[in-house]
Amino acid sequence: TLFTSDGKTAGSVEVGEECEMAGGVALHSGQVFGGNRRGSVAAADIEEGSITWRHEKGQGELFTTPAVTDKRVVFYGTDGAVYCVERKSGKEVWTAKLEGRDPVSPIIADSTVIAGVDGTLFALKLKDGKQIWRIDIGDEVTEPAVVDGKLIVGVDDGHVSAYEEDGK
Repeated sequence: TLFTSDGKTAGSVEVGEECEMAGGVALHSGQVFGGNRRGSVAAADIEEGSITWRHEKGQGELFTTPAVTDKRVVFYGTDGAVYCVERKSGKEVWTAKLEGRDPVSPIIADSTVIAGVDGTLFALKLKDGKQIWRIDIGDEVTEPAVVDGKLIVGVDDGHVSAYEEDGK
């Protein structure tokens, strides 16, 4: 549902049967992207009020929020894989299967995808999904953020950890 400045509904997009939006949504250039309880990711055109594409490989509820650039959308699937698709068409570019069961929303920093699952952070090349590095933290992590060239992540042990580009 879209809202005006006074809080009234300006329009909405029907996502589909059994497709209640389960996680956050991302917005880019008039398109909105989000996962749903059926396990798919949908892209909708805000102006047209219609679905532009769906990625339907998921099997269960998709609670993570996609990350978006001018050309790509990256998201965790319910099958434990990170998917990268073309933003405009939804055509799959690459898939990276990662270990773990409890993913957090990925982010894109320059040409790198940072993905977290259970107690591990992964850096993947945005171009092809190849793993650059992994950091085994041990406890579950929150959604990562990049601030002033540092990767920041909350950790279930009660700490906030920062990592620099060289992995320190």
